[in-house]
Amino acid sequence: MSAPGSVLCLGDYHADIILQAAAAPAVDAALLADIAQGRPVPSITYASGGVGGSVCAAIARLGVPARPLGVVGDDFLGRYARQVLAPLGVDTTYLHTDPHRRTMMVLCHIAGDGERSFSYGFPMEQAADVFFYPQHAPDSALAGAAALYVSGIQLIFSPGCDTAIELMERCRSRGIPVAMDLNLRPDNFALDDALQKRYRRAIDLCDIVFGSGEEELMPLTGAATPLAAAQQLAARGKVAVCKLGAQGALACGPNGGYRLAGYPAQVADTVGAGDTFVGAFLARYVQDGDLAGSLQWGCAAGSYSVRFTGAGHSPDRSQMSALLAENSHILPQTLPL
Repeated sequence: MSAPGSVLCLGDYHADIILQAAAAPAVDAALLADIAQGRPVPSITYASGGVGGSVCAAIARLGVPARPLGVVGDDFLGRYARQVLAPLGVDTTYLHTDPHRRTMMVLCHIAGDGERSFSYGFPMEQAADVFFYPQHAPDSALAGAAALYVSGIQLIFSPGCDTAIELMERCRSRGIPVAMDLNLRPDNFALDDALQKRYRRAIDLCDIVFGSGEEELMPLTGAATPLAAAQQLAARGKVAVCKLGAQGALACGPNGGYRLAGYPAQVADTVGAGDTFVGAFLARYVQDGDLAGSLQWGCAAGSYSVRFTGAGHSPDRSQMSALLAENSHILPQTLPL
């Protein structure tokens, strides 16, 4: 595998605030104030969070250069987002600080089965990451880029949604491959006509599209099954990667596709597992374009992530090798064109 350039990661960067209690606590002004100031709160832990943060960290831990693109506030959570990336050798030059905005905080209550019983984001439309402008990603940010990754959440709010599309257009014009994880979040945001139009434009600009089957790829393509949705995108020249949770994933490209069963794992928490999958998939794909191998890296990393509480847990290169060896009997199955 050849040494790649940097993967640019456009998304939100913050801390996931993990609430571990028998019942979901009330989210009130006092709790939010304590978290914003970094004051200790019983039953709360902080984990590297944000879609951009989790993908960026997963790529960097696997030895592939990653370059975050985004905006955080001049506050405890913004500083935390930077601090967790620093030990990974990540260049945060283009992770900007806006002194007038607050970093998004996301509270997650983790139930006994490891699934989120609820998540709460604050603020939403006025969070720092929404205010990402073209000047935050000058041409110098694209130098030596192997690919651009975009979180679909960046397409939801203005003005950042327009900047995301502009950046995707700029990268495509320079021959930089563009990847996007749809991140539709249908429970939080209505997929109205305007948002659908924006997503379809973004997909047009993509070389690689990640998404869940029933919640994302099927509604956007109108296909009846996840496989049909992926095949439809592959027929348009895309690599379509469908995340299937514990059942693994499938990927289709113009030259064929594969399905891989999920790797077994004792689940502590599923928060961030999908982002870890995406980061590991991209870390492999930018090195050699091996679709089956990238699927294996993604599923291995996802199975590693769920063993820990909170987002931001992803394997390094030696741990990846061990995971692949442990699951060497689970092989990608070829899919029809």
